[in-house]
Amino acid sequence: MKYAYRPWLAIALLFWLSGSLFGQDVPSFQGADPRTPEAAFTVTTSHYAKDLKVGDEVTLCFKGKILVDGWHLYSARADGDIGYKATSLFFFEEDTKGAELVGNMSENKKPREYDDEIMGLIRDFKEKEVTFCQKIKITSTDVSIEGELSAQTCVDPEKGGMCKFLQLPFTWKFTAAPAEDAAVEPVTPNTNIEPETTPETSPEEVAAVEDGGLAAASENPSEETPKDEPCPCDEGNSIAYSDVDLS
Repeated sequence: MKYAYRPWLAIALLFWLSGSLFGQDVPSFQGADPRTPEAAFTVTTSHYAKDLKVGDEVTLCFKGKILVDGWHLYSARADGDIGYKATSLFFFEEDTKGAELVGNMSENKKPREYDDEIMGLIRDFKEKEVTFCQKIKITSTDVSIEGELSAQTCVDPEKGGMCKFLQLPFTWKFTAAPAEDAAVEPVTPNTNIEPETTPETSPEEVAAVEDGGLAAASENPSEETPKDEPCPCDEGNSIAYSDVDLS
């Protein structure tokens, strides 16, 4: 029996072997679900895997796009008595090692917020495109991430009021470089130590502290209303990768 040589098959095998042996320089993300054609996502990363070392933080940004008029995506904010499934990135703990989520997911648009008599507190977007960003931290050289992006999309009540859920697989496996050890310089004892003096506090600084602090961090950052600002990956320094063409 003779076998015909198929170049495309050899190329596909080469790509599979390179991914298996050397890891994925960019994540693998299934940004579309045939059961939910009303919306889809693409992903960008702030770094290639080959440039990462233990201790680095990476920003993953998921750009959601509504493909059918009348449908909406929902906020990543989960505070309050919400009546929607917040957009979020999950890591499956049993299948993930070498990386962890850092903080809450952010969004580059300010959602509209209102109370629905049936669903409760709603935060959704009237825009057809919204970007959600999540930071992760590399914790060991052997990185294997298995997770999914979870999102909800619903149509306007006058068009049926139906809701659908997206569960989009996300994987990223690679070897990170070891953390760079900072050089420790010997410290020479200082025998000429002058007594410390307490700096004077200006009236303006006193007033600021009494008012709660001008630069004080919020006790619950997740409850802050996000500003309509771009996510880090929208600033032109990101690396785009996805198997879905939303153009």
